[in-house]
Amino acid sequence: MVEFVKRSLSFIFQREHTGVCFGILLAYAIAVLSSHLAILFGQRILQFQISPVSPIVFAILLGVILNSIVDIPSHWQRGFKVCTTLILQVGIILLGFRLSLGEVGKIGLLAVPIILVCMFTALSVALLLGSKLGIKRRLAALLAVGTGICGCTAIVAVAPLVRASSTDIKYAIATITGLGLIALLLYPYIGAYMFNGDPHRVGYFLGTAIHDTSQVLGAGLAYQAQYSAPEALNVATVTKLIRNSMMVAIIPIIGFFANRSHSDGETGGGGSRIPLFVIGFLAAIFVRTLGDQGDLALGFLERGFYEKVILYIDSVAPQFLTIAMAGLGLSASISRSENWDWRPFLLGFVVTVIVGCMSVLSINIILSF
Repeated sequence: MVEFVKRSLSFIFQREHTGVCFGILLAYAIAVLSSHLAILFGQRILQFQISPVSPIVFAILLGVILNSIVDIPSHWQRGFKVCTTLILQVGIILLGFRLSLGEVGKIGLLAVPIILVCMFTALSVALLLGSKLGIKRRLAALLAVGTGICGCTAIVAVAPLVRASSTDIKYAIATITGLGLIALLLYPYIGAYMFNGDPHRVGYFLGTAIHDTSQVLGAGLAYQAQYSAPEALNVATVTKLIRNSMMVAIIPIIGFFANRSHSDGETGGGGSRIPLFVIGFLAAIFVRTLGDQGDLALGFLERGFYEKVILYIDSVAPQFLTIAMAGLGLSASISRSENWDWRPFLLGFVVTVIVGCMSVLSINIILSF
């Protein structure tokens, strides 16, 4: 027994495992602090009933600032990675319990044409403008899928297909992450202004105009906290996950066209598949739909108990997402140690602005019918 305890403690306190634990704990601490700061700043200092700045914003800013001014141990990045992957994915799955199949169907019916317009715009503008700026076609392809499909996930998936170099991947991820963080902070307020506070239209806007899944959820959560409109987060989540699912068809096509000039026929890495957390999100929606039927939820739970469970899940999901956003901030830093080529950032910025404008235009046209 003593030997078992020793081995267990030795395993836990290995460098990589302590890095995971301390990274998660730091992100959690920032998330808790951010929640208190949002209340202090909005309700105590500004005397607003609802804080004008959500915990999400504080979590990201505190994470970025801390990582930029403090020498955080490099192995803690493993914990931040867990926050931006596993904890984020759990939060997404929990969001599924807020929705029913009927609601998802209504959202998806309107979301698909908006997504297609924005996706086509991002891909075509990035590839055409990239050639004008003298950016390599491979890097332009990474920026195209990063802005048009699902941010860093699409970049990583496409990179082997287009034989992108590590430098290309670094530029693409840095550009998409930086622009996405700016959009996360600004788009909830821009959306509220552009759509006169209509949470459904704002949700479609956030889900199609912001690049990475974590950034979309952060913006949706910020809008929900600011304007007491959970519908925006629901619509943004469904819209973004539908957009992510299109990666299955779009990414192989991008890889084919990006490599069509090569004669060796190699295509690099394999294809893409629907992430497991998307399946989990759909399963949660299915469970919620079944649970809402009949006198006994799911055939065996009392209605009152079931509703309490749903309310609890609804309150816990934003906490998971806030921790994920803290991890996202801690994964970024403001550094001037490298000489960066400005052209990829300019391309990403222009494409982001154009996609945002097309999102607003298509939402106003499609939702007017």
